[in-house]
Formats: sequence, C-alpha cells, structure tokens
Amino acid sequence: LFTFKTNVHTIKQLKAPQTQVASFYATVELSLIALKMLQADSPSSQVGELFDGVDIRFESEQLFIRSRQSCVGYLSQGKLHYFADWIATGDLGFVDEAGQLCLKGRMGRQFLVNGVIVYPEVIENHLKQLAMIQQCVVFQAHTPSGYDELCAVLVTDQPFSKKALKQACQKFLPKSQIPKRFFLAESLPQTHSGKIDFLQIQEGSLFLKHCIAWSWL
Repeated sequence: LFTFKTNVHTIKQLKAPQTQVASFYATVELSLIALKMLQADSPSSQVGELFDGVDIRFESEQLFIRSRQSCVGYLSQGKLHYFADWIATGDLGFVDEAGQLCLKGRMGRQFLVNGVIVYPEVIENHLKQLAMIQQCVVFQAHTPSGYDELCAVLVTDQPFSKKALKQACQKFLPKSQIPKRFFLAESLPQTHSGKIDFLQIQEGSLFLKHCIAWSWL
C-alpha cells in the first residue's frame, strides 16, 4: 500500500491494469471519514462512502461529523480542551443519490457571480481533471471597471493552447463558472503549515506579478 496525489489521468497511466486506487477523506481531528475508489467517470465532488462508526449531518450545508475515531480534544498550555460530540468540518457538502458523501467547497470561499453563488473548489476539481493541469486555484478579482470576475492560477508541466483550455472549460462548466482571466505559475504560494496560501493569491501582491497572464474576453 502506498499513497500519492493523483487524478484519473494518473490512473490511466498505471502500468498495472488491475491496480485499484483509493482516495481518502479525512481530518486531523476525525481521522478517516470516507473512502472513494477512483474511477475515470466518477464525479469530482464525490469523496466516497462513510466508514463504519461515522455519522454526518448538515447545518446550512456545513458538514458536521461524529465519529468513534475522533480525538478527545486539543492540549493547549497544559490544559485539555474537549471537542463537542459533533465536530464542524468547515466543509460544505451533501449526500448524492448514490449515497456518496460529496463536497462543494469550504466555508468562506463562496463567490457571488452575476447573482449566482459559485464554489471555487468545484471549478478547481474540474480543471485538475485535465491532463495539462497539475494544480490550480480559482479566485475572484475586482476590476477597474468596478465589477468582480473569476480568475484562475494554473500550474502545468506541459505546453497547451488557450483554445484547448477554453474548449475544455466550455465542455464541463457553465458560462458563469468559467474564469475570465488565467495566470500561469511555476508553483503556488504556501503557508507555514504547507497549505495553499489562498489569501496571498486573492490579494494579488507580488505573486501574480510574476505570473504569465492572459484573458480570452
């Protein structure tokens, strides 16, 4: 058993055709929550089937979990702070018709585009299914004209045409969810804990100035 970051394109490239690849949904506090066997045609929003002993409920779409595997609490300055019975994940989700747990995004990362709520993680998951895209982050930028538009930062290790990317976006995304501007970067900025620094990307700063940008408007 080994673990690695993958998508459906990695599965297609595996030399052992009988190999099965699994994806786990988990948190530090709750341990393993759900298991998904990766398939080329499985929805990108699915995180899988719940493990035994895991219960879920939703409040305003936010996912709350109760699990036999959860931690007792956090130890801070010699004092143990106990968790509640139900732990808020900060993830927005739902259960689909197949009984699979699905995630739409994180609390606080929703954008309002032309009166429609857009979840950037949904767009990011679709983009990362493209063989040309290694990593990506979707964010909202304020334009000099006074309106907000969707933008995306892409990390890729192979050349591709703008036309091919546009056609791919039009195939699996509604018009309101297609980024208007793209930025090519060698890597994404990270926080001290090794996670993507969304705030640095959202605020622009020096990061975007070092990216190659284009728009197809």
